[in-house]
This record gives sequence, structure tokens and C-alpha cells, in this order.
Amino acid sequence: MRTLLMICLLMFGTLPAISQIRDAGAVNPSSVTGTISGQMDGVVSDGESVHEYGRSLVWLGLLLFTVALTTPLFLALYANPRIGVGGHSIGLGSGMFLMISGLIFPRVGLSPLWLGVTYWLLVVSIYTGFIAHMTGAVLGLTKNFPMTGKPEQGGPQWLEGLIDITFKVITVMILVGCVLMLVGLS
Repeated sequence: MRTLLMICLLMFGTLPAISQIRDAGAVNPSSVTGTISGQMDGVVSDGESVHEYGRSLVWLGLLLFTVALTTPLFLALYANPRIGVGGHSIGLGSGMFLMISGLIFPRVGLSPLWLGVTYWLLVVSIYTGFIAHMTGAVLGLTKNFPMTGKPEQGGPQWLEGLIDITFKVITVMILVGCVLMLVGLS
């Protein structure tokens, strides 16, 4: 629990402030009427905000990658170590994805509002997915882990259902974030 709290504090301490985008005159939230890519009410995305988002994505990706590298050290403590190894792999891949996204983020030509939406979709979905996998490993959940879950184990039905819903929601969030990046790169 202490590690999760530390990750959240580190993550939220490095995020670019939404007020920076608003203060730059880029977006008035009450008058969002533009298109997704390019311009919004005649204003192109602010270069500083884009680089700050990119740098933050790289940092958060490296943090996740580093945390994922440490998860095998605790395999003996997990109720289902095979899910822990799966979470380790998910964390490594997701961390690299965030780092690569951060490197290309300055080239994404979206309005500041949609850059912020894309940023938050990626960060929240990636970290939520990693936390859900590690929760499955620690508590021995099996419903959403058919390859690595042991049939004789399992957690409370409400928790299995919550993780199931979480995986479905984050899948949509990651897909929407990727589509927004593709639109911005085109």
C-alpha cells in the first residue's frame, strides 16, 4: 500500500498543470467547438505544453518500467506468482509504450485540450492496468487471468468483477488515446 501511495504521489507531482494550458490562452473550456486535430478556435497547440507532456510521459514511463523491474523480487509474496510475472511483463511493455509516446508527443498536432485528453487517457489507463495486474497477483484473482490463474484459487466475486470491468474500461481508454495520437500524427 505504501508503494502504491508513493507511485501516485510521484506520478501526480510531475504532471503538467491543466491551468498552464488554460493560462496560455489556448483553451476556454466553455467554448470548445473546434475539431480534434489542428486548431481549436484558431489556436494551435502551445509548444511548451506539448514538450512538458512529452517529458512527463517519458518520466512516467521510466518510473513504471523501473517499478516493473522490481516486481519479480516479491514473487514469493504473491498469492499467484504467475500473475505477478504477467504483471511484470505488462509493466515493462507499458513503461516502454509511455516512453515512446512521450518521445513522439511533440509531433502530435492536436489542440491543447485534446493533447491533455490524450495524455490523461494514456497515463491513467496504463497505470490502472499495471495496478490491476498486480492486484490480481497479490490477491490470487483468476477470472481475468485464464493463462496464469490457478482454477483452485480465486478472490471475492465483487473484486473479480471490478477487475473485469477495469480491464474493459482501460482497453477502450488506451485505444481512444492511440487513435487520438494517430489523428494528430496524420
